[in-house]
Amino acid sequence: MQLSYIAIAIVYLIFLYCYTHFMKKCLLLFATLSLIFPLSGYPQSSGKMHMKITHSGNRTDTSYFSEPEGMSGTYFDEFPKFRGDMQQYFRSKMKYPEDAKKEGIHGNIEVSFVVDRQGKISNVHVSKKLFPSLDTEACRLVKAMPLWKPAMLKDKPIKANWAVEVLFDI
Repeated sequence: MQLSYIAIAIVYLIFLYCYTHFMKKCLLLFATLSLIFPLSGYPQSSGKMHMKITHSGNRTDTSYFSEPEGMSGTYFDEFPKFRGDMQQYFRSKMKYPEDAKKEGIHGNIEVSFVVDRQGKISNVHVSKKLFPSLDTEACRLVKAMPLWKPAMLKDKPIKANWAVEVLFDI
């Protein structure tokens, strides 16, 4: 009986030795490959990443993406800023579409746009849609916004892509 326990122990030790020896080779291979081909969590397009910040009420969402077309190499010292309370502006100017009211549709719509050097809004489009008439109203609200404080780089105003969420709540 004791011989079988010893045999099992020897087989187990041989298994552990082979397993450990094999794992060391795998780890060595992985370490070598990771030095040759560095791993990255970001796309490898141009190597430059941008941050997109969207505001909705008290919530701020941040996402990262590669360079947007036509905005190559743009970074900010200061982000563009709406002058005043944006949610109050939306609430006071919003005209909730009747068809969306009847259907009981509500939620957030993300609207993307460009803030130029003077703080003017242009290139307005819906980047996260909800319902056609609500999408149209969200674009109208953003297009009608007063001048923004433009993004700044080295104490100079610059053009910047930006996005906001417009909340529609019945």
